[in-house]
Amino acid sequence: MVQSIESLFPDDDKEMRKAKRYSVLRYLFGVDSSKNLTIGQKDAILAWCTVGGDYTKPHPDAFAEAARIVEAQGVANGQMKMPV
Repeated sequence: MVQSIESLFPDDDKEMRKAKRYSVLRYLFGVDSSKNLTIGQKDAILAWCTVGGDYTKPHPDAFAEAARIVEAQGVANGQMKMPV
């Protein structure tokens, strides 16, 4: 499950992927670690970010959704949103 979330940030280095994974978990479930997730929450993440639960196949839509989650978590933490 950890690998599945981190695969949604392929252009980032290992530490940044880890930080973004924590942001996703915090935003979706209010936890900082996958160790604190229930089995149902883990299953929900796999259903969302993979194709058929196969962690080697990220769902195409999940890339953009994960990026927006990280952005929203940043804003919730007081980070300013950059104008585009």
